[in-house]
Amino acid sequence: MHPVVPLRLLSSLAVVGVTALAVVGAASPGASAPAEPTGSAAGLSIRADTDRDGRVDLTGDSDEAGKTVATPTRGALFLPNLDDDAARCAASNQTCNDAADAVVNGESDAQDLAPVLTTPLPSARADATATVAVEGTGANYTRLFVRKGSTWTPLTTSATFNSGDLRQGLTLGLEGRDIVRDRAVWDGTATVTVTLTDGATRAADSVKLSVAPLLTHAHTQTNQQLVAAPDASADYQKFRRDLAAAGTGAAMPKPLHTFDRAGDVWAQDWFEPAYASVARDGGAQRLRLLLRSDQARPAQLKLFGLRGRDVGVVSMTVARPPAASPRAMRSATFSSFGNLETIPPYSHGGKAFPAGRIIMGENPGSEGPSANTRKLLAAQQTQSPLMLDSGWLAVGHVDEFVQFVPANTPRGWRVAVADPLGAVAVIRKAVDAGKGGVSISSHAQARRMTLSAFLADRGLQDDQQNAARKIEANLATLKAETGVTDAEIVRVPGLYTSAARLSVTDATANRQLAALGPRPGLTDKDRRAALRQGMGALLPAAINSIVVSPTRVVAAKQWGPLVDGRDLMAEATTAAYQSAGMSVAFVDDYTTYHMRDGEVHCASNSLREIPAAWWRG
Repeated sequence: MHPVVPLRLLSSLAVVGVTALAVVGAASPGASAPAEPTGSAAGLSIRADTDRDGRVDLTGDSDEAGKTVATPTRGALFLPNLDDDAARCAASNQTCNDAADAVVNGESDAQDLAPVLTTPLPSARADATATVAVEGTGANYTRLFVRKGSTWTPLTTSATFNSGDLRQGLTLGLEGRDIVRDRAVWDGTATVTVTLTDGATRAADSVKLSVAPLLTHAHTQTNQQLVAAPDASADYQKFRRDLAAAGTGAAMPKPLHTFDRAGDVWAQDWFEPAYASVARDGGAQRLRLLLRSDQARPAQLKLFGLRGRDVGVVSMTVARPPAASPRAMRSATFSSFGNLETIPPYSHGGKAFPAGRIIMGENPGSEGPSANTRKLLAAQQTQSPLMLDSGWLAVGHVDEFVQFVPANTPRGWRVAVADPLGAVAVIRKAVDAGKGGVSISSHAQARRMTLSAFLADRGLQDDQQNAARKIEANLATLKAETGVTDAEIVRVPGLYTSAARLSVTDATANRQLAALGPRPGLTDKDRRAALRQGMGALLPAAINSIVVSPTRVVAAKQWGPLVDGRDLMAEATTAAYQSAGMSVAFVDDYTTYHMRDGEVHCASNSLREIPAAWWRG
């Protein structure tokens, strides 16, 4: 008996390059049909980890059944080997990764290969030979390696295995050279076929694998490290220190990482931390893959400094607008990743999303994330992006009004949404208590307006009603898609105003300009024209916060109305999150991010724990 082979014994696997692997071992044109398998050839079997238990079964049938079916949620998986295990890639080299050559770059790189094995044929004839190849389109996106002793070498089209190899069984490793980007070009699968010639008998057997999907993180996954990109000014450096302290207070295992001199402070916008993982010997082999937004933002080059063992960078083909214009500004902002959040795992209405589900915002019927972004995310076939209406906002990002927070409930999470009418109620209660003369904001640089004046301003009250209607419409979509109930909704107070009323329109425009990338020719008039199409936060938006632990969020200091030394908005925000079992740490972002129409979440990013068997939820 030959026992099941644990994947840890296959610890030398490798990376993929650019050349395609041709199909080998097929009969030549005009040749007679192969004979039916007989004798030792009848026992030929090639196998991978079809049942995803982290090992390849060579004696039982657990990896035999269903081995010709491969999807993101069924069948054997292989990794897109896009990290840099040997730390050989210079930060300036954007194309370098372990899959860019035909070498297994060290033992850790070997762990990134999917083991593909053949059952031993002890009775193979002395003249028996075999060939192995990746068939079809998958050959262009994968590389197959063979191990002899402790050495891994790329499998060539001319490689032939002899009877000694067959009697022992072949040990192969498959690596992915890329993620799947467009299923019309490549469906993400690779079929590995072994063809045996044993005397007069010729037999073949195949196993099909699929590349592990690129998945985004949900806030229910443990936050391991915060990331920010502050500039060198004193206010930004204070924000950096406060954010670092918040991470330390949440007992994160790693300190705050800052992208110094990035030139783009919106760390949430220009990349999305993502991952790919497969089962491996009772655990998992995990890759962190930093996905660049489909925008020409120079700060993205900073990501290559993080590339290393089990960390890679995935770039999109940048879809640039044809000309500098207010419309181009407006469209580009929807491709920022502040406009991408992830619903935690759920099942509802006969649909299951064990790895969670992406949400993104659009201006229905006119503007939204780029075609590249939509195509790449949909190609993963796992988190099926759900589009919400964020077109009513000047910046247009979903993180400006919705958030998913961990919860000690059967579902494991709740939906938090901004609540403009709740914020109005807080102000009305203060006015009814005789505090109408208090300023709506306690910040020295804020707009001067009393609480009574705010309630009397018809335009501002219309803004709150309009924002509330938009949020409720989006919440109805989320309820229908996920099954969440009113009892699972956390309403976080927050005030909105039309962008035309904001006194910082130039700063807001600069954020949209950053999304567009370096494009000269946009005037102040162009910027303001783009901004008048939506709303922004009147006070720092607490909903735009970071979930740093299952019981804590870091939100913008509210700078709300002060009554007897109490910030009414901070108290209401704290009470809202406390109703979900979470505390709030407030960080001042007024002059750094709020005045540019962003908040703490926009200013940061989170590197979270990568789940092992994501397909199980």
